[in-house]
Amino acid sequence: MTDRVTQYLLEKGHITREQYDKARRTKEFFGGPLDAHLLKLGFIREDVLGSALTALTGCPYAGPGELRIVDPMVAARVPRELVEQHRICPFEKSDDILRIAMLNPRDAVAIARSESASGLIVEPWVTSEYRLNLALERHYRVRQRHYKALSLGPQTDTEKELSLAEESRSTLDAGTDQEQWDGGVGLDGRPLDAELTADQFSLLGNTALLSGENAEKTAERTTEKSARPPGADGLSALGRTLSSAGDIEEINAGLLDHCARKVARCALFALSGDGFKCTAGRGRSLASARTGEVSIPAGNGHLFDQVLEAGKSFYLGAVPPLPANRDLFSLLGGNLPPMAMILPIKVRSRVVALLYLDNDTDPIDNPDIPAMRRLAAKAGLAFEVFLLRRKLEDL
Repeated sequence: MTDRVTQYLLEKGHITREQYDKARRTKEFFGGPLDAHLLKLGFIREDVLGSALTALTGCPYAGPGELRIVDPMVAARVPRELVEQHRICPFEKSDDILRIAMLNPRDAVAIARSESASGLIVEPWVTSEYRLNLALERHYRVRQRHYKALSLGPQTDTEKELSLAEESRSTLDAGTDQEQWDGGVGLDGRPLDAELTADQFSLLGNTALLSGENAEKTAERTTEKSARPPGADGLSALGRTLSSAGDIEEINAGLLDHCARKVARCALFALSGDGFKCTAGRGRSLASARTGEVSIPAGNGHLFDQVLEAGKSFYLGAVPPLPANRDLFSLLGGNLPPMAMILPIKVRSRVVALLYLDNDTDPIDNPDIPAMRRLAAKAGLAFEVFLLRRKLEDL
């Protein structure tokens, strides 16, 4: 986001100087574009940012409604090399007009080259750096190396509808022409080993993930993971442990023993009618006898509430410094961690528990998201098998 846009937002009273300073400090710590932090900290709404960009450029704003789902035939109108070089994203074709989202809709060179490549008249739209980053990763697999990751954050009703539509389409595509690892899908309908785009991550306090020289090694790590032999991540052994578990406590112990080898603290929270009950834990505070007494009320707007409301297969990122989250983590025995990971565990499409992980005072180092999603799916199956077994015994 340019200084001109920032100054406009300040002069119009859309953000305060204190909010700007906090977003800037967050950007310096985590990386990523400033507009992403303003949005995800709740300091500005997407429509307000879009109106500001439109006022400054005279071009319409391309937001999530335009950029989240793009026809592959439209995206293919402009070569990937050109898209990456000029940082543009075609998103809609109408007759002989191709609408393209750009950070600088007055870039005559980019427009001319796009018209030459597509054979269409280009209609430039302005977008934010945050939205453009997500669109380039989603539709062109263009990795952004100048940020670590972007916050998932709360979604609007419109974004949720778009997410559901896209996930439905992804599931259909995967069933027809994409081989699925173990034939399994996650809670969000995507293959469990699916590569993840930036908007599926949250702000990561992790300097080793997608920043600096380590960013160039990300593709190598992904290749190494895909080349691992079956069971190399320990999930096969965990599957055997879960399948032989005789009760809920054994399932909990198997899951947490597996997770405790990867992070400093982990716990399981069962969902009840009025909140979240901690059933087992590992690590500082969470492994104490007090763990079984921890009960988190629902409906206070804390992180657990937000994870359930978002309806995604996982949350990974910084914990927003909201009063509700401070209360939550005081119950969990400490201050806000630099990062947390939460995986909903489902039985027959209903969330029955949350698997919580953090690395205490350190960020979670290089999390294997596909493996953790498979873990959550295995946990859901284990709970379902146990309930069915108990039902058979009661008949």
